[in-house]
Order: sequence, then structure tokens, then C-alpha cells
Amino acid sequence: MSHPRPSSIATIGSAPVLERLTKVLRGAGFLVGPLPAQSPTWWATTDAVLLDAQSPSCNPTLDWWKVARERHIPVLVYAESLVDRRLAGWLEAGVWDCFDEQTPVALVVHRVQQAIQSSKRSSAVGLRLAFVAGLAASSPARLAVMERLEGRFVFRVINRTFAADFGRLPEQLTDIPLDELGLSEGQMADLSVWQRWCSEALRLGRGVSFVHQSLRSARWFSATFEPLRQYGVAADAVSIYVEDISDQQAAKLRSVESEERFYRVFQVIPVATSIQTIPDGRYLDVNAAFTKLFGYTRTECIGRTALELGLWAKTEQREQYYQQLDAQGQVIDFEGSYRARDGRVGQAVLSAVTLVIGDVPCQLALIQDVTEAKQLTERLRQREEWFYAILNAALDGIVVEDDQRIVYANQAVARLYGVESPELLVGQDFSVMCAPHEEGRLRSYTQRRMRGEPAPPTYEFTAQRVDGTTFELENSVSEFFSGGKKYLIAVMRDVEERKRLQATLQQAQKMEAVGRLAGGVAHDFNNLLNSILGFSKLAKRKLESVPDPTLDEYFDAIETAAERAAHLVSKLLAFGRQKEASRQPIDLTTVVQDSLYLVQGLLPPNIKVKTTLATDLPAFEGDPDQVQQIIINLCLNARDAMPDGGTITLGTRSETFPIKQGGRTLSGQLGGRCVCLTVDDTGVGMDDLTRQHIFDPFFTTKDLGDGAGLGLSVVHGIVTAHGGTIVAESAPGQGTRFEVRFPALRVNATGEYPSFESPYPTPGNGLSVLKRSPSASDLILVVEDDTMIAQLFTEILHESGHDVVVATDGQQGVKLFAEKPDAFKLVILDAMLPQLDGLGCLQAIRQYKPDMPVLVASGYGEEAAAGELSAQATVFLQKPFTPEVLVAAVGRALGRSAMS
Repeated sequence: MSHPRPSSIATIGSAPVLERLTKVLRGAGFLVGPLPAQSPTWWATTDAVLLDAQSPSCNPTLDWWKVARERHIPVLVYAESLVDRRLAGWLEAGVWDCFDEQTPVALVVHRVQQAIQSSKRSSAVGLRLAFVAGLAASSPARLAVMERLEGRFVFRVINRTFAADFGRLPEQLTDIPLDELGLSEGQMADLSVWQRWCSEALRLGRGVSFVHQSLRSARWFSATFEPLRQYGVAADAVSIYVEDISDQQAAKLRSVESEERFYRVFQVIPVATSIQTIPDGRYLDVNAAFTKLFGYTRTECIGRTALELGLWAKTEQREQYYQQLDAQGQVIDFEGSYRARDGRVGQAVLSAVTLVIGDVPCQLALIQDVTEAKQLTERLRQREEWFYAILNAALDGIVVEDDQRIVYANQAVARLYGVESPELLVGQDFSVMCAPHEEGRLRSYTQRRMRGEPAPPTYEFTAQRVDGTTFELENSVSEFFSGGKKYLIAVMRDVEERKRLQATLQQAQKMEAVGRLAGGVAHDFNNLLNSILGFSKLAKRKLESVPDPTLDEYFDAIETAAERAAHLVSKLLAFGRQKEASRQPIDLTTVVQDSLYLVQGLLPPNIKVKTTLATDLPAFEGDPDQVQQIIINLCLNARDAMPDGGTITLGTRSETFPIKQGGRTLSGQLGGRCVCLTVDDTGVGMDDLTRQHIFDPFFTTKDLGDGAGLGLSVVHGIVTAHGGTIVAESAPGQGTRFEVRFPALRVNATGEYPSFESPYPTPGNGLSVLKRSPSASDLILVVEDDTMIAQLFTEILHESGHDVVVATDGQQGVKLFAEKPDAFKLVILDAMLPQLDGLGCLQAIRQYKPDMPVLVASGYGEEAAAGELSAQATVFLQKPFTPEVLVAAVGRALGRSAMS
């Protein structure tokens, strides 16, 4: 522990008394020694100076004396007598005390001690005053001492900062009553405030503080008024400390405003927002969106935790959330499940930051409800999957182009162009999909569309696959905008099949037109043939009285030729129309022989036809016309396989094949007793892949437009409908062999296969038929627009003993019948008549006489026979026919009438 330094006394002079006094002072504990005047800082180690009045240095004008006065070092003078005339001057010069030899030594020591102590106190006060003065001068605060004298206040002390508020220097404001300072009204208004608070501090006897806004500068001040009485000051004085707090006040105001703004924003944020303590997670506040989302009121939430409210649907997610918050100080887009008050579970995204509120660590959390967004995203994802599934399921290719670049292609495009995945086309120029010669045209269309110029919306072009093969596409192009950018969408359709179908339709329409034409021609041709046959028969009858074998041969040849022509017309009509199959026992060899006429007419001269036909075939049940169609189609197929000529071989045979299962052989062909048709050619042949598809509808190896691909399909359908099978054997360059098997009819009780009649009539002379009928003189009405046929009918009927009335159209026929309906025994009608057709004529006649027998003759073939006219007719005849057929039919019609 340090001890205080003993007081040091410097002496000046050498008087014996001074020396004795020095000893006494040293004995009293003082350090006494001569004044080290030569040292410039002697005063720093000197507490008092003891001066001999007789010493030459006893002169107040000396330097050391000035230093002593400045440093408040007490100077004590020892004189011989206290009545020395210099005493007054020394006291005036600042001597602290004087004494002489008469002064008791103890008193001297006491006075020296008092002088040193008083000097030290004065020095401390001086330092304090200097400190206060320096502080006041440099302080930014307003400092002043105001004293009240007779009810008026004056500044005793005021620092420069305070004085500057009044535009004055401190010395211009001190010791002058305030109302005499000549201040402005605004300055006096502020001073009046200071005076009131000074009075209040004096009245209360304690310090008072307040915050004040200046009336003239609008600045804010914090002022403290402290009465000085407590420090032993007798005057009514008050110290004033004024601090400019405008910045703090503005900051506080901003803080308050910020808090208000934060609270307002906090409450109106549309996202659920909360403030929670860390780590316990108790809610300090929640906003309106929070209460709406979870269903709890603000009061119910504050002070409670999310666990207590049951807001976490999965508690493990809460642990993950707080782990992330502790580790990173924030949480960004944490996905979790929440449970609302009503039990509803939803999805939310949480983001939070940590902050300190009043020394309490907290978190500010935002909870975005994404339940609907998740559901919408899932629906959008599903719809996107559906969209792509629909696009990829589409049979048409769909391409989206961006400035001639492919940005999307569906699976159909990949199939069309022969690539594994549509992604292989994305990013490539669209020209990869078209044939080189089409690129310029398609690029022009695309550029025109992108510029907004007219371009064909739908067009066809030749596309090219990755393997170099080409095919025809129909392209339908439209545009759409996405993100402000124009795109083109192209829907591509393979039109190869459509073109093939169009060709098929055109062929079918052509065949229909040919059939209609054939039907019209056949009517007139059948009338001509009917006339040839009829008049030939009549001519032979007329020549019975003049036998001539040569003429008989001529007439037989005429009749045979006419009958064969009629048979040919019938086959052409049957081949050119669709009719319901008429099943009957058929001799396959006969059908093949009858078909050769048509086949040879369809083949070029460089193709020869050979036959290997069996003569003892069993019958099979079928439609002769359809079987003939099988033969013709197979021969046409063979013709197409031999563009440079060759040989077609038609064969028939019967054979029994072993049955393995279901009436079939091991190879799947018809088993058992079969009637077989074979068609061989020496053509180009075909490979196995082609052979597997030859019976498919519309399958063809020909170029587009050269064939419809239906010939073999029709053959297969007819064969199957007859219960048979067809198979093809072929190899490239080895020709082709078709074998058709039909099931033979079972044997009858005699062990023979059923006999069959040829569908084609055998000509006869019919002379015995043309005898007079027992019902002679029957009147018959013949309604026929062809005069030759009408004449033939008249001649034949006259030869049979009938009277005839002829009408040349339907209306005339009805008119003649209406005049005497009971006179006519029979009406013979042509199916097709001018003015009124055969059906209308028949119905009109039956209105006059419902049971009137009517014989209808038609040259239109089986369509007419299957119609309503044939159903209402008593007898129906198909032209051409012989006179004996007509006479027999008339007899049947009249006989039925008689029986009725």
C-alpha cells in the first residue's frame, strides 16, 4: 500500500530564526530545503515557500514569485516584526501568511500546515473548475448556470454551444437579466420555458427533467435542471444541462412508425405469419391469415405452441424443421403437413428467419398453404400425362415447329418416319421429314406462315423416311402463340391407304357404272336374242312342209349361237353385280369350261391357258356365278404376275384328305372328300412375307392406283362362305399355285353322289309344243314397247290359237284393259315400259280385276326376278326364251287362273 508523499517546503534566506524553524518543520515531518530556483519545474515538487523577509529574493516581481502565484503555491514570510511596512505589499502580492520571532513555533507549524492544505484544496478546485470550463467549452450539450435575483433570472455561466442557439457569445449573455438581452420573440419563448423549469427545480429543491420541442426550430431537447443549493451555494442558482435529441427522437419516431407499419403489414399479409419464441416455440403473435388458415383465434394462439394446438400433422417434420432452423438460422421452403382445427389436413411451405425481440430469441415464420397448388399441380401433371398419352395415341403425326425447327413430335411421327423415338427429331430442321424435291415448296409455305402471309392450310407432300423410302402425307398446318412467340402445329396423315381406298371406290363406282350399263344393254340385247330365237323357231315350223337338212342345220346353228349369247349376257350380268348366293349342286369342271370364254377375253395374247380337267367329279353345293368369280379373279392375279407373258393352267380333281381335327388336315386345309380347283402360273412368284398377306383386304404389291387389293380378299371370302379353304404355294421366280378345296356332297342311299342339272338350257326344236291350245280364242293383252318382240309374241300366240291385242306402253295397256276387262283372259307385260312401268301397269290392271293372271317377261335378269314385280306376277319369264317356253308359261298362267 503506497503512502502519501510528505509536504515539501522550500526556503529562501539564511536567518538564524529561519534555520531553527527549518529544524522544527523537519521534526514535524516536512521536507525542508532551499528553493531550487534553477529548476524550471521546481513548483511540481514544492508545496510551500518559506521566505526570509531580509533576503534579496523577497521581491514579488521575480519569476519564481510569479510562478508561485500561478501555481497557487503558498508563500509565507518571516519578518523581524509584523509591523514591517512591507507587510501590506506582500499580502497584496499574494503572500499567504506572515509571522515573526514572537510567533510561537507551534502556531507557525500549524499555519504552514493550513497554508499547504488550503493551497491543495484551491488547486483541486481550480482543476475542477478548469475541467468544468474545458468540458463546457468542448461539450456538444447546452450547459449553463442560471441565477434568480429579485425574481429575474440571469445567466451566470453559459457555454458556447448554448450561446450559439441565441446567436451570441457566452460573455454577451452572462450577468445580464434575460429580459435585457434583446433577444427575439422566438428566443424569449424558449427562455421562458427554461425559466419555468428553473423555478420548478428551485421550488422542489431537487432536479427535474423534461423533453421539449423548440418553438422556433422544431428541434427536440432533453433538459435537466439541478438546484445548486445542495452544494452549499447560498444563491438561488440552477445548473442547466440541455441535450439535442432531435435525431434520437426522429429515430424513435421512425421506430414507432416502423413498428406500426410492421404491425399493419404483419396483419394484412395474405400469407399465414407468426412470431414464436425459440426454442419452446410459443406464439407471441399471429396474423389474420394464420387464424384463417388454422381456424384458431389470435387469443387462442398467443402463449401456446404448435404442438399444443396440434398444428403439426407429422411430428417428425417438426423435428426436421427445428434442426434446420438451429443449424442455419433460417428455413427456406420447408414442405410439411398441417392439421387445422376442424381436422382438415393440408400441405404447406414454411420459411422462417431468427431475430431478437427485447433480448428474447424469436423466429418469424411464414406458412404458405399449397394444398390447392399441390392438387392443381397434380391435376396439371395428370392432364399433361393425358395430353401426351392422347397425342402419342393419335394415329396422325403431330409436329410443333419453331422457325422451321422441330420442338415437339409425337409417337406417330416416329412411326411414320421410321425412328425409334420422337425425341430424335426434336431440334432438327423440318426438312429431314420431306423428300429433297419437296423442301423448297414446304419451306416457302412455312416462311409465308411465319410472316403472316397466306399459305395453304392443308396440302399433300412426299415424305421421306430415314431409310430413304418415300410415301405420301397430308399436312394440315395452323399456328398458335405461346409466350408471345408464334409456333406452327402440323398434323400429318399417311394418305397411302386413303388413296388406295379412293382408287378402290373409283373402281367400285366404275364397276357399278359398268353394271348399270350392262343391265341397260342386256335388256335390249335380250330382246334381240329373244327375237332371233323366236323367229328362228317359227321359221323352222314354216319350213316343215319343205324338208331341207341344210336349212335345219342353219337354223340349229342360229339357235345355238343365240342361246350361247344369252348365256354369256347372263354371266356378264352375274359377274358385274352383287347378288345373294343361290346354292345348288355344281359340276366344277363345267363351271371352269364355261368360264374360259370370259377368261380368255381378259388375257393378253402372250399368255396361254391350259386345262387339266377331270370328267368324273362329285358335285359340291355352291353358287355357279360366285365360283366363276373365283376362277376369273385367280386368273387375273396370275396375269398380273406375268407381265412378260406365260402360261396359266386350270385344273380340277377330286381327292380325299386325312382329317386331323375339326374337319381340317394337319396344315389347316379342308379335309375329307374334296373337289379341288388349281390355278398355276409361271409368273415372278412371291416371298413368304408377301404370301402371308395376300388375302388381306387392300393388300397389293402394285403401285398406287394400279389395283385396289381386293381380288384375292374377295376370293378368300367366297371360298370360306362355301365351307372351303384356299392356299397359295410360291417362291420368288418359281411361279405361284393356288389350290381351292370345296367339300363334296355326301353320297345318297344308292352310294352315288347326287346328280346335278346344268344351269344352262339345252336347245330343242319345240315344234310339238306349238299345237293349238284347247282354250282357243282366248283374248290376250300383250303390253310390249319393242315392236319386234310384240310381233314375235303375236305370232307365237296366234300359232297357239290365241287372239292378241297389243299395247306399246303401260298407260295404253291399262286403257285397253279398262275398256273391256272381262274380255281378256291373260295379260303379258314387259318389266320396263314407257309412260307407266310394268309394276304400275300390273297394279292398275288388278284394280279393275284383282284375279287377273299376268305373265311378266324381263330382260334385266335376276334383279327383276327378285323384285316386287315378280312377286305379284302369276308367271315370270327371264328373256331370252324360246317359243315353247312362252307357250308353256301361258298355259301355266291360264291353268292357274282356271284352278283358282
